[in-house]
Amino acid sequence: MAPIAQAGQVPEFWHYMGAGGEYQAVKAMVAEVNKQYPATPITERVIPGHAAGLRQQIQVSLMGGDPPAVYQVDIGVEISLVAKAGRALDIEDVWKDIDGDRIFPEGLRRIITFEGKHVAIPIDMSIVNNVFYNKSVFEKLGLTPPKTWEEWDAVCAKLKANNIGCLANASSGPWSFYNMYPALLETLGTDGYWKFARGEISLKSPEFRQALELYRKRFAQNYVANWTGAKWSDGADQLMRGNVGMYMVGDWASGYMKERGFKPGIDYDFFAAPGTEKISIFQADTVVALKGELAPAAKNFMKGVASPPAQAAFNKLKGALAPNTQTPTDIYDPIQKKEFEKLNAAGNTTLPNLIILMPVDYRTALRTEIERFASNPTDEALNAVIEKMEPQRLQAEKGNLFVKW
Repeated sequence: MAPIAQAGQVPEFWHYMGAGGEYQAVKAMVAEVNKQYPATPITERVIPGHAAGLRQQIQVSLMGGDPPAVYQVDIGVEISLVAKAGRALDIEDVWKDIDGDRIFPEGLRRIITFEGKHVAIPIDMSIVNNVFYNKSVFEKLGLTPPKTWEEWDAVCAKLKANNIGCLANASSGPWSFYNMYPALLETLGTDGYWKFARGEISLKSPEFRQALELYRKRFAQNYVANWTGAKWSDGADQLMRGNVGMYMVGDWASGYMKERGFKPGIDYDFFAAPGTEKISIFQADTVVALKGELAPAAKNFMKGVASPPAQAAFNKLKGALAPNTQTPTDIYDPIQKKEFEKLNAAGNTTLPNLIILMPVDYRTALRTEIERFASNPTDEALNAVIEKMEPQRLQAEKGNLFVKW
């Protein structure tokens, strides 16, 4: 583990949200926080490479003695590693000042708290099991959002018959694995979902094989051609152009499309992937402060990002939901309002994003193998996922790397 920097910090917020609506959202949030705390201004810096790239750069900066005051961390295992490393600034006074136990949902608090200590401040909740669709394309072809997988198959067939791609996808990220969640929930159930996160499900089990087969039939075989070279934003571009009819991705894509003039609820809308109508799978971004000479500025930033004005500024542009329940709901567009209502409906289930609950190296290898399978959905590739990944699961289990959520 890299040594903890005690001096030489830079007054910056490092993050990997550098595309479209996400980036505009970060700038709006930082501007609002700096307005609240003008004596301790923080600037933002985009670090390429998504979570892995940011993690690596933080390690380099810690060894070099010039880490940022604050940086973006995914919920789940990422935060647990930060907590165990002892490099995070103690923010219990911040948590008390913002009344964190009251303003943040209990389910979210559980996965940012370790051994009774709060490690991070959440800034958004993005839903990853929504399928966005181009309303003009659907209306032109007389299509309605599918509620069953049989209807899904019919929609894909109609789109393809009219030379329109059924589904967008992207590479170099967890996007293909996200698309596998409906199949995993169908074969494992919600209890099995948590067991999978804890490493308790063998990848040689019939349930996991069936999930791969369902994912192949419903998603992999319906992806638009040449998706393997695409970024997630390219998929949103294809949807807006009408080159594809649907795209299952996190709702940061909604912020991206809205920022480009595509109107939510008018030009595009979403439906929950079949079988997940009463389930919201969420990804939450958080801010962690590092120990160092800029602790006062870092704590001000943490208090600021938790405030309703900053959460409103951020989530209005990103297209996500504000974790602070005191944030006015009038900031939400029609997409966000639907998500908010579903998330808070009685009897519905809320689950954290599966991938961020698993050990870093294991999940990186798993999502890479799923992406390879998606790009070449043969029986041989399916078997390769199982044969390559089951030994790695066993190794991670033996090393006690899985968190017992």
